[in-house]
Amino acid sequence: MLTASKGGVFPLNEVEKWLVRRRQGAGHRLRLFCLPHAGGSASMFASWGQKLPPEVEVCAIQFPGRENRIAEEPIARMDLMAFIIGEIVSNLDGTDFAIFGHSTGAIIGFEVARWLRRNRRANPVKLLVAGSNAPHIADKTPPIHRLPEKEFLAAIHSLEGTPPVVLANSQLVELIMPMLRADIALLETYVHCEEEPLACDIHAFGASDDKVVSLAARGSSLEFEIAVSEYSRCDLSIPADLRADSGFQNLPEALNNSN
Repeated sequence: MLTASKGGVFPLNEVEKWLVRRRQGAGHRLRLFCLPHAGGSASMFASWGQKLPPEVEVCAIQFPGRENRIAEEPIARMDLMAFIIGEIVSNLDGTDFAIFGHSTGAIIGFEVARWLRRNRRANPVKLLVAGSNAPHIADKTPPIHRLPEKEFLAAIHSLEGTPPVVLANSQLVELIMPMLRADIALLETYVHCEEEPLACDIHAFGASDDKVVSLAARGSSLEFEIAVSEYSRCDLSIPADLRADSGFQNLPEALNNSN
């Protein structure tokens, strides 16, 4: 079993099952690692290879416990998740890379960037985050990951991140329940510890009508300074695709300005 303790080793022959690559080929200037929200999967970034500049290679991270990895045990610990993804990111070739994370994926991306720095690995040229408060702002809502199934599903439904048609399918719910609980536990048990600021730029994207994440909370930290862009929630089913009329049009610009 993998551990994140000192001396822990991630088997590099398992790297590819964590990566879903979009638009592979030579000549990429930048590799973009994409981390989905709780309950999300690599397929949410399926169209990004066509929406971003051709010199960007999109590598969606496929967490265990979903889609083609549904039979695997999901990960419910932030330190272990950061360790594994950090090892994957730092053991590819030397292409410059950026990290994009949505919601829970934003916090994971932040911790991956800090793991890379602590372990003296190559750092991302940019950290791009969406739909998340700054990591030091604790979630004041009551935890839900240990609730009985009925109450847990009601809470998941209220978050509006999982399609109601999915939650209404009892057989499908049985399949994804371990993954949902693990993803929520990963975020609810996360404890932010102050460290020195990251060396890379951070750009945060957020919906102007987000009921959970406030604009001020995306960048209100002495630990890092970020640029913030807004988009309208009705413009974009994030992070499924990028639309020219949304605030996410700044994402290609942010990536192109990575040098």
